[in-house]
Amino acid sequence: MSKNIKNINKIHEFYSELEKCYSIKGCDHERASTILNAIINRKKYLETSENESSSYVDCKKFLSHYVHSMVSKEHDYDEINIEQILKIINEYSAEQKLHLIDLFKRELEINGYSEQANQLKSYFDKTRLQVYFNKSGFKSKVMWLSLKLSYRKRYLFYWLVASFFVLTVSLIRTNLCPILIFNTEAISNNLLINHISNVLILIFEVDPDVNVKPINIAGVILIIIGKIIFLLFIVNFLIRRIFDNNIK
Repeated sequence: MSKNIKNINKIHEFYSELEKCYSIKGCDHERASTILNAIINRKKYLETSENESSSYVDCKKFLSHYVHSMVSKEHDYDEINIEQILKIINEYSAEQKLHLIDLFKRELEINGYSEQANQLKSYFDKTRLQVYFNKSGFKSKVMWLSLKLSYRKRYLFYWLVASFFVLTVSLIRTNLCPILIFNTEAISNNLLINHISNVLILIFEVDPDVNVKPINIAGVILIIIGKIIFLLFIVNFLIRRIFDNNIK
């Protein structure tokens, strides 16, 4: 019982400090320090869903005052400690982390810390992946895979190689579940080389006579799925690269 009373007294103490911080005009360094203490104390003495929400709001204010204090050189140093700030941000849920990193990144960019802002890009990407991975549902998993491929060039290369292999194998003429007709041209006497050559011609649309036609509804669905996958992954990758280049 006495422990609970002690905790309540502690909570009242840092709430009053926080209210004073918001009501009076002070330097950004003092405000940032006060808010950070409130965040730490909340997590130490008060563990509720309401506390999570309040702590998240306070953290956003802390990040803003922290960057501004660096700009006005209210510290004895003006180095942005990215790792230290990320330790604080990592205490929150994946979705909250995503918004906090994005806020911190924008504050840094606005105030001329472009190099430090770029350091946050990889953290932002990883957190965004975590958000989609944690969500249930097919759409979230597709978005996770799409983003995963777009963040690393080698992932996209692996996916292209795998896709080419699957397409090549699926277009081999067999009597097993025929749903497509693959119209080809005679390129080589070697059956394997001829088949691969025709698949490449199909992909790059070199010859209009080399094409794939569905012979039933399953074939139509398969072609539509293939087109959707292309739009999701390839176009998403290109848009992301163009967007990143424009930011730089």
